[in-house]
Amino acid sequence: MTKIYKYMAYVLGLILISAALIIIFEYDNFSESMGKPPGGVTIIDVIIQTLWWSVVTITAVGYGDVTPMSNLGKLIAMDCMLAGYALKLYILIDIFRHYTRTSNNS
Repeated sequence: MTKIYKYMAYVLGLILISAALIIIFEYDNFSESMGKPPGGVTIIDVIIQTLWWSVVTITAVGYGDVTPMSNLGKLIAMDCMLAGYALKLYILIDIFRHYTRTSNNS
């Protein structure tokens, strides 16, 4: 059961780190991407939007409703996508190892 908590901690950490990086590097573009006038976007709007983007990107759902506009934001997005795939691969490899160990022990 502790491995589930470890995976959940990895995912939560990845979500928070990628959301924070997008807030830092894409903050000036939020009013334009959200369709609000400059200065009309609150920090709560930005946090919710970046968390939404981060979860959608890491889980590989990719709705496409929110995309980074700067080159650095796109680079962060690519890293986030690859990290999401790597995490899924890590979980699958760990499951495979568990079942191969139990079948070898029987």
